[in-house]
Amino acid sequence: MSCSISMVIPVYNEESNIRQCAADALAMLTSLTTEFELIFVESGSTDRTGAIVDELAEQDERIKVLHQRVKKGLGNALKEGYAIARNEWVFYTDGDNAFEMSRFCEAAELLKRPDVDVVNGRRVNRNDTVARAIYTRVYNLIMRLLFGVRARDKAIGFKAFKQTVLDVVELHSDSMFISGEFLAQAYKYGYKVAEMDVHYRERTAGASTVNIRVVLAIAADLAYYTLREIGDFVFDRRLASHHRLERTLTNESDRSNK
Repeated sequence: MSCSISMVIPVYNEESNIRQCAADALAMLTSLTTEFELIFVESGSTDRTGAIVDELAEQDERIKVLHQRVKKGLGNALKEGYAIARNEWVFYTDGDNAFEMSRFCEAAELLKRPDVDVVNGRRVNRNDTVARAIYTRVYNLIMRLLFGVRARDKAIGFKAFKQTVLDVVELHSDSMFISGEFLAQAYKYGYKVAEMDVHYRERTAGASTVNIRVVLAIAADLAYYTLREIGDFVFDRRLASHHRLERTLTNESDRSNK
């Protein structure tokens, strides 16, 4: 079975990585299907990344480019990319070549199963600093206890899922919390999440954009998501109570009319 695929790759200042990223993505997608689109969301890069992805799109009509004038965050870039993805399956990874593109072939095999809606990568060779390991453990605990996210790697930039999932989940985050929000929403609405091991490759070119401002933005989006879910829960409880009251009054009215 061959499904159409939309692959979304957000990029920012990746001029040294983007050509190889595009070549590997095209090779992988071509091996899976004849109907696909490769979507680069370029977030106001200050190097030649924007010009390079435009050049690649001119050379291959299967490549689409969406430019953002300024960097608004990973979550914002992904939301814009997902909004124009139109195919049956959606793949997501970042533009720094952190994972082998060929691993999406295994993800595609998992997506063929009727009991799998989302495939989430799971890094098996993490080499975190002490500070990052503590932050990750606390973050994972919060996501599991509050939102039932059982997937082990909740912030990984390696996902494959069916378009039907995007039709239902509600994504609001502009920060890197978008990954956790997506998983929380997938579990909330009962989608089946499968995990697969992937090897993380250290960056060999360009610079990471993760800093204290990024961490604070993640914390802010996590807090906002928590408050929103609490609000939805309270509203649902009140609505259910209202419906029970309506049914009770209707039953009493029916009995009095008999």
